[in-house]
Amino acid sequence: MLEIYNERKQALVKEQILDVARDLQDQADEYVFSFINMVTMMTIRERELRAMNLPAALEALERPIGLPPSLLHKAEEVRLGKGPERIAVSIDSVQRLAERGQAILNEVR
Repeated sequence: MLEIYNERKQALVKEQILDVARDLQDQADEYVFSFINMVTMMTIRERELRAMNLPAALEALERPIGLPPSLLHKAEEVRLGKGPERIAVSIDSVQRLAERGQAILNEVR
């Protein structure tokens, strides 16, 4: 009787150890897969950046050449035409219309 108990106990302990080992292996596999996936994505992105000659573009930005005059002129026109205030008013109007639309939908339900 004691022998059967010890055999069952040993089998149960082995089973529990194997379950934990499987769980740890699954976690390790998932970690390795995630790491490989991340490295692959980084490699793809690096190739894409090199294809776009990004380092050269960054070097161009480091030189103090400033913004094009046409862009500066257009920005000044927007400021003088009260562009930021008009955008804020438009955002408020859209928000009010969205709230009103939501209220109408709630009434219909």
